[in-house]
Amino acid sequence: MSPIAIAIDPGTRTHGLVVYRDRLAVIADPKADTSDVCSILWSAHILRRSRPVILTVERISAMGIAGNDVVHTAEISARFVELAHRIAADPAHDGKPVHPVHVYWLRRRQVLAMLAVSGAKGSKDAAVRRAMIEEYGGTKSIAVGTKAKPGPLYGVTSHAWQALGLARATIIGRMTGQIDPCAPITTQETT
Repeated sequence: MSPIAIAIDPGTRTHGLVVYRDRLAVIADPKADTSDVCSILWSAHILRRSRPVILTVERISAMGIAGNDVVHTAEISARFVELAHRIAADPAHDGKPVHPVHVYWLRRRQVLAMLAVSGAKGSKDAAVRRAMIEEYGGTKSIAVGTKAKPGPLYGVTSHAWQALGLARATIIGRMTGQIDPCAPITTQETT
């Protein structure tokens, strides 16, 4: 049984958000506000009744001097991770068994490495988008499709591409052993 993956690309005011199940982007919101993201995270309580849940938040890396926007985004990222840990630690309210919730906090360079685009020239965001389109059919018309004939990534736009890449990187990392699915979050850190 494949897990449900929830991935967040945090921003200062809005966030890229993807809920991913069975190789489909079930929810793709490129500009989710913080309360929407928190609601989706809390939905993991319900989702984990049917299958395991993976919650991944992109961890901010500052290169050089970090401005206020970078610091604010890092604070929001940490708030999402803290909430995800609270959800993961919360037992079932009615005593019924539930699947686990796994929480990951990955840096962009880890995501790029797991998607095998770390050496790509140009925009890293564009490289993630290209990698996702390639994985899901090779062309935008197949991967995304149209309103009349939607593809598996229909609705993924803007920052939701980065969240989708984050979800796929986490799943790939767990399958290949680059991420230990049972390790606490602090051991996932690579310098």
